[in-house]
Amino acid sequence: MKLQKAVPVETEGAYLNRLGKKLLLFFPTGQVLEILEDYQEHFSLGREQGNTEESLIAALGSPEAAAADALRESGQLSYCVRHTVRWGILLLLACGCLYLRKSYIDFWVYTGTYLFLLLGAVSLFILLHGRGRAAVENRFPSRNGRLTAAMYLPPLLLLVILEALAQYFTAAGAKRPDFLNAGQVGPLFALLLDSAWIVLALLLAWILWKTCKDSVRYYPAAVRALGAALSIRELERFIHRMDIEYIPQQQHIQLAVCLLPYGISILLALLFWGHMRRISGKAV
Repeated sequence: MKLQKAVPVETEGAYLNRLGKKLLLFFPTGQVLEILEDYQEHFSLGREQGNTEESLIAALGSPEAAAADALRESGQLSYCVRHTVRWGILLLLACGCLYLRKSYIDFWVYTGTYLFLLLGAVSLFILLHGRGRAAVENRFPSRNGRLTAAMYLPPLLLLVILEALAQYFTAAGAKRPDFLNAGQVGPLFALLLDSAWIVLALLLAWILWKTCKDSVRYYPAAVRALGAALSIRELERFIHRMDIEYIPQQQHIQLAVCLLPYGISILLALLFWGHMRRISGKAV
C-alpha cells in the first residue's frame, strides 16, 4: 500500500500557513503562534547563513510531519478532545433544534430554523478553529482564499426567482382558487424548490470544503448558502400549508418573511467577516 505524498510547499509563508492550520487541531491559538514564531526565526537564521528557502523547507520536512512531531513532544490531546466535544455537542443541539421544527409545538415550529442557524453557524466556526486560522492566515498569507462570485450569486439568484414565482402563484390563486391545483403548477413548483435546495446543499458542501482546505475567509459565504437553503425550506413549508381562503396582503407578507433566514445569514456573515478582520488586525 502506497502512502499519499504530501503536497510540496514552495515558500516560507505557505509552509508556516499549512503548519499553523495543522497545529490548530491540537493546540490553542496562542501556543500555535509561538511555535510558528520559532519556525520563522529558524528560517531567518537559515537565510543569514546562506541557505535557500527550498533547502530549509526540505530539511524541516512536510508541515504535517512537523505538526506530528510537535504533538509527540507535547504528549497530550486534552485540548483537542475538550474543544471537539464541547463545541460538537453545541452543534448537535443546533441540529436538534432543526429537527424539533417538524414537531407540532409552536415554539419549535417558529424558532427551530433560527436557533439552528445561529447556534450551528457559531459552533461550526469554532469547531473549524476560525479564530486561530484567521490569525495564522493573516500573519502567514497564502495564495488561496480569494472569494468568487460563484459563492455569493447562486443563493441570491435562486431566492429571488423562487420568491417571485411564489408571489405570482399566490396572487394568481387569489383570483382563481383552482389555479394551484390545476395542471402541473403545484408539482412543478415543488420540483423547483427541491432542485434549488439540492443545488444549495452542494454549494454549501463545496464552500465548507474550500474553508477547511484553503482559507477560513470562505466561511461567511458558507453561512449565506446555509441561510438561503433554510429560506427555501421555509418557502416550501409555507406553500404546503397555504390555505386558499386567505387575505392576499397577509400571504404576501408571510412569503416575504420566508426570506428572513437568508437575511439573518447575511448579518451573521458580516459579523464573522468583521470578527476575522479584527482578529487579523490584532495578529499583526
